[in-house]
Amino acid sequence: PVARVPPIRGTVDRPGGDYTSVPPPAGAKAGACRDLCDADGAQCKAWTYVNAGVQAPNPRCWLKNTVPAAQANGCCTSGTK
Repeated sequence: PVARVPPIRGTVDRPGGDYTSVPPPAGAKAGACRDLCDADGAQCKAWTYVNAGVQAPNPRCWLKNTVPAAQANGCCTSGTK
């Protein structure tokens, strides 16, 4: 069987439901946040990658234990499991 790859949605924020935030690996893009969420087991249900310069000089991955409503926002890229 082929593994299902969750969609990545650019210009989408999913505010709320955060249980942790971590910096993605240096030079990584939004897909790194999806990989971190996938690796975190059942607790992670969604994630948001915040672009560099929005909250801090470097990008940030927010892992979420709920699936907050998607909101259009150029700050971020988000996805769900």
